[in-house]
Amino acid sequence: MTFAEAEFKFESLKQFHSGFGFYSEDTTGVIPKVEYDSSTNSFIGFATPIVDGIPPKKCYQAHKFDDLRTIYDSNEMAPLLNVHMFQSISTEDAVANFPKPFLLSAYGVTNKFTTMDILRRWMYIFENCLDKGVRVIGFSTDADNKYVSAMRLAGNFFASLPNFKLDRHSHAFRINIPKDWTWFYLNTNQLFLFFQDPVHIVTKWRNRLLSSTADLCLGNDNISMVHIENLINDNTYTKLDHSLTKSDTNPKDRQNYKSCIKLISDDVLNLLYDNVDTKGTFVYLTLLKMIVKAYIDKSTNIGERKSVLKIQKQRIRNFEALTILICFGIESAWCVVFVCRLWWTWLEKTSTRNSSKTGQITGDRKNEINKFFITRPAYISVELNAHNLLYLVLLVKQQDLPKQTLLNIHLFSSQPCESLFRDARSLSSAFSTNINFTVKNFIGRAQKLSILNQMKYNQSKKDLRFPIHHKQKHQHSSTSIDQLNEIDNQIGYTTICDTLNQFNINGLNDVSQYVFDILKKNSRLINYSFRTENDIAEEFGLDEENDDNDVDTYAPDQLIDEFLFDCQNDTMSDDEEDILNTLKSNFNGIRILDNINPELKRSYFKVKMNESIKYVHKQSACWLLSNNITKLSNGRLSRVMQQTTNNN
Repeated sequence: MTFAEAEFKFESLKQFHSGFGFYSEDTTGVIPKVEYDSSTNSFIGFATPIVDGIPPKKCYQAHKFDDLRTIYDSNEMAPLLNVHMFQSISTEDAVANFPKPFLLSAYGVTNKFTTMDILRRWMYIFENCLDKGVRVIGFSTDADNKYVSAMRLAGNFFASLPNFKLDRHSHAFRINIPKDWTWFYLNTNQLFLFFQDPVHIVTKWRNRLLSSTADLCLGNDNISMVHIENLINDNTYTKLDHSLTKSDTNPKDRQNYKSCIKLISDDVLNLLYDNVDTKGTFVYLTLLKMIVKAYIDKSTNIGERKSVLKIQKQRIRNFEALTILICFGIESAWCVVFVCRLWWTWLEKTSTRNSSKTGQITGDRKNEINKFFITRPAYISVELNAHNLLYLVLLVKQQDLPKQTLLNIHLFSSQPCESLFRDARSLSSAFSTNINFTVKNFIGRAQKLSILNQMKYNQSKKDLRFPIHHKQKHQHSSTSIDQLNEIDNQIGYTTICDTLNQFNINGLNDVSQYVFDILKKNSRLINYSFRTENDIAEEFGLDEENDDNDVDTYAPDQLIDEFLFDCQNDTMSDDEEDILNTLKSNFNGIRILDNINPELKRSYFKVKMNESIKYVHKQSACWLLSNNITKLSNGRLSRVMQQTTNNN
């Protein structure tokens, strides 16, 4: 299988023999460098333009040296790589043989695309997959604001997209929502579902504790990282008691997921619970643990995924109703949602009462609320994930989706993209200190990884066996088909409300209605854009019939001694040659030649040097036009900081 920049490999979806799949998208930093791709006769490394959300294939081609110079002068190099991954949903009972994520497309980009570009691209992918007999269940990204807005618009989640009407699509999902589900905000009809990457939600949740502007509190209890620091500094405890280090409370890398997991260990939570002054931090970190349990923990089966961490009943005595909600009976994901709603409602009511006494203006009042609450993107992401997870379970319940869909909830994230980035960096040469890649490097490495993953998936049909590390053997989901068959007994329409009623918590509907009204009132996300119905092939002037044969119809890019192309009888171009001025006459080490193989003429520019005709290889032309040596740090933290600085 061969890959080309910005080419979507929809034809390759047939290899999975599955009618359903999940899609993810993510970006990473790359070495900004332009390189020539002889297989497509195009230049890779420039930022791919986005036209109606779709990146065109073979966008940068040049037949003359001056044309390439113009491309260099009018386009910027891509500092980022955007990838699209497809996760097939297997219908087999063997969990260990779950299909590996498949690279659908990759191309260099900047961060200059809009929310509507994202929506149009998702529709393009959705409909092309339908043409190949594959139904995309949903999309997942890394909680970037543009993607969150696109998800809200597509799902009509406190947002409006009047001219798209995605919920009226003939392939839209439909569920029956009981009228008493006032706490469920998602519409009954959804074309596709969405999941914000839970790993990013976890780090955002932890990072709120590190914010210098936040002053989190839950009722009368403060929420602070100081409580964790006190555990570390307390001589009563040793590292054996909590396994924490000082770097866990102030990580330089704010995306460090492992430090988040250490903060929510049972040892840390038990120590926090035993201290009366740290109840707020205990509740906050318990919510964080529920997010991990609901979406990330691979060992969580269906029964565990719907249950909350069960704490002994005697712990409830000194807690308010908010803490009771955490401790018992509600699904982990929805427990986080309900606590956040109660938390926000309490802040709103308290702030309104105080502002009426002091005459505080609305803007200042909202700033005060924001200081005591989690960030808005984190809250919206928690709401979206919980709604879509329940919607997904209900689709399986009414047999619109296979039960295997629930086997690997943790795969419905952008982590397959992150995993591909790590694997591609690991393919660096053993004698190279540079683990990063250019756009062209990545495409070549991704092609090798695709072949390897396909061999692993089909190894049961062959004599070849790949060894599996003993730790990875235990990472597979413990959910079996027998457990999936019990889903009707585990999921009920009124389970959440009934559980709350058992503990005399009767105000959930009122709280949910209040939050709904606030979100609806404050939401200003509306877009009147139309969907462009252009034919992509005609728009970009591409011949679809020959696209898949580009690699086979051209000879390898290497010199052949025989059949050399005579410059005196050259018919490459009747136009006047481009002129390059130089004082040199010997070009050893640079592919500037007097004669070339006629089969390779498309890989060379015809130029005039020192009154004689020369042929400059297009990769050498890239070297001639590049004025800077671009680098990217091997360290992830430094790499992210470098990309942030460049974007600003």
